[in-house]
Formats: sequence, C-alpha cells, structure tokens
Amino acid sequence: MDRSQIHATPEHETELTIEKALEFAGDNSDYQKKRLFFISIIILAFAVLTCKIAFLDPVVFLLFLAASGLGQLLCLAYFSLDVCALAIMIFSGLSAIAFPFSQLLTHLLFICLGFFGRGFFACSLLYLNEIGGDRFRAWSLIVIFALWGISSLLSAL
Repeated sequence: MDRSQIHATPEHETELTIEKALEFAGDNSDYQKKRLFFISIIILAFAVLTCKIAFLDPVVFLLFLAASGLGQLLCLAYFSLDVCALAIMIFSGLSAIAFPFSQLLTHLLFICLGFFGRGFFACSLLYLNEIGGDRFRAWSLIVIFALWGISSLLSAL
C-alpha cells in the first residue's frame, strides 16, 4: 500500500511530520496567536490587580514579594502554564469574595495570587521564548512587556 493512501483508521495511525506540525502550531499560526492573546489578558489582569501592592501594609508587601520570588522559581519547575492560570483565577475570585469579610484572609489570598501570578509570568515568558520563530518570539515579548507597562495606566483610571 502506498504511504499517501494511508488514512486515519483503527488499523492505521496517522503520521504527522515535524514540518507539518510546525505549520499548524508553529511560528505565527492561529494557535500561537490565540495562546498569546490569552496569556496577554491574564498578565494584564494580574498586573492591574497587583500594581498597588506597595500601598498595602509593609508586612503584607514583604510577604507578597517573597511569595512572588518563590513562585517565579517553583512554578517553572512544578506547575504548568495552565495550572498557574487556573490558580490565578481561583485566588482572584476567592480574594474578591473575602474582601468585605476578612482583611487577613484577603491578604493571605493576595499573597497566594502573587505566588501563582509571578510564576505564570515566568512560565509565559519561557513558553513564548521556546515556541515559534524569531518574528513571533520578538513580537510576543514586546506585547507582553507593553501590556505590563500599560497596566499602571489602566489602574489609575
């Protein structure tokens, strides 16, 4: 049987070459653009949430910085990008719910948000550096850092 006649059936597995896979998920593909869009939204939301951290209690500020540093190291090794994004969503929601009731619980959840948020930021930078070609890599990092900088302006509005 000719290799061009093989189709995906229970008897045969579909073969996909590296070149064909990169065409679908590589440099400047729709998949990478969607992924960059979602990463940008999460980083923008996290940056807006945390840009006023310096105005909190100094102890909370110090714990937030320590948790952020730990998150930057540990999330790269032990958590995926999707797990960090899910944790950001969960801790953001829980801290919004706890805000009117308990300042201590809100600060604790905010510290957890710093851990996973900074871990997500580090994981996303690593992810964007490892995928795609030079053009996508350069533009995606420009988008991420521009959004991080714009977040301060957005929070002032």
